[in-house]
Amino acid sequence: MVNTVVQGSRTARLPKVAELGEYLFVRHVNPNPLTAWEPFVTIWVCTGHGGLVSNIAEWQQFQLGETQPGETGDAATFPMVQHSPTAKLPKAAAFGTSGLVEHVNHNPITAWERFVTAWVCTGTFSLSPTAQWQQVMMGEAQAGELDERPTAVPWIQHSRTAKLPKEGTLGETLGIKHVSAEPLDEWEPFVTAWACTGFFPLSPYAQWQQVLLGDVKLGE
Repeated sequence: MVNTVVQGSRTARLPKVAELGEYLFVRHVNPNPLTAWEPFVTIWVCTGHGGLVSNIAEWQQFQLGETQPGETGDAATFPMVQHSPTAKLPKAAAFGTSGLVEHVNHNPITAWERFVTAWVCTGTFSLSPTAQWQQVMMGEAQAGELDERPTAVPWIQHSRTAKLPKEGTLGETLGIKHVSAEPLDEWEPFVTAWACTGFFPLSPYAQWQQVLLGDVKLGE
């Protein structure tokens, strides 16, 4: 579930009530034209609910890269295959559109290996209808190791490290809630987010990358 709100501050004020896995796009719009900061967007995902005596939603921010303008007239259909190490994104896209770009080397003589980048449309540029894109920052690739598929959202696992399925579809996303099976353990439950970014060479196993999230923030 994706919601969009407009707020006149640089810091996001997040709702106390939300469903696990719910996404929130916050457009930070400057209410005072005399101050220096430009409008920007932050993206949040509800990764749990705080404490044993509280049901306040916990949110974590998507870590995003630099802003990049759209430059192609192609439709925003994902996954998108491109034969370059840099992504070329559509000029026209709806706010919140997201997807993967597969960078496939069509020249075997050059040195770079195929890889995947993830992008989200965070608005349009001032005085222009051109889409504004930001890259979703992701961690190292990890191979799927489980034959089973998730049966619930979020997928609950009793380990601090994620165990991902061997099967997956490109662009599929998983939320994993890491819950201690032993109440005497010291660590608290937490959530990780993963995206299937392809398949390992000479192997049918899915390749997953973790979506990097910021610190936990309680709804207010």
